[in-house]
Amino acid sequence: YEAIMGMYGKSKGKNLKKIIYFGEKMDDRLRARIQNDLEVEIFSHYGGTEVSTLGGECSAHDGIHIYNDVNLPSIIESKVIDETTYEGEIALTTMLMDVQPVIKYRIGDVIKINYKPCDCGRTSPRVKIICRTDEGFSLFGVKFYYGTFLDAIYSDTNETGFLQIVLSSMNNREKLIIILPENLKNREKEISESLYYINELEFYLEKEFIDMEIKFVPNSYFIGRKIPPIVDKRKY
Repeated sequence: YEAIMGMYGKSKGKNLKKIIYFGEKMDDRLRARIQNDLEVEIFSHYGGTEVSTLGGECSAHDGIHIYNDVNLPSIIESKVIDETTYEGEIALTTMLMDVQPVIKYRIGDVIKINYKPCDCGRTSPRVKIICRTDEGFSLFGVKFYYGTFLDAIYSDTNETGFLQIVLSSMNNREKLIIILPENLKNREKEISESLYYINELEFYLEKEFIDMEIKFVPNSYFIGRKIPPIVDKRKY
């Protein structure tokens, strides 16, 4: 963010008109911050090393259009959201790879796919990336996502930060440890309340199926090395 602002901040709305990003999903808070501060339009280009180009975002900004003339999406463990929308892990069959066939290849993304025609006029299915498959976990059959916890903690669109979730089990109970930088300790009560009301987590905590602990660590814990977002120590 600082690098982009340093390059374009003084000429916002003039030199820089659009940003097209690819690779990892851009954090929604960072995206909103850049759009507002630079008065710029942001688009996502979707693809992967194993499957090549998959699709792009249109000016309606309501998902990424899959180029379904050459890419055929399938959903693993599909969850029905409504009559045109489904959620689950995406698997792709693509006609773009000449070297080897790619049939229902799991690229590791959990997505929400909508088959309703877009406001831009296109009829190709649109996807929204929820998270990577390794950024989700199950508690008593209910799926939770890292991004849901991140959004609950960093609710301000101008605020970004670190988070790690550690899962363990003991005596038929699950334990959920939320690891955060120590500079958030003054918000501990507020954060605890925000986490309490996530989906079915409230029920599990009330019925004492789950113990939840918020742990604050020095900022250096998150800096200088790759920290896995979720560590699952449970034994089955």
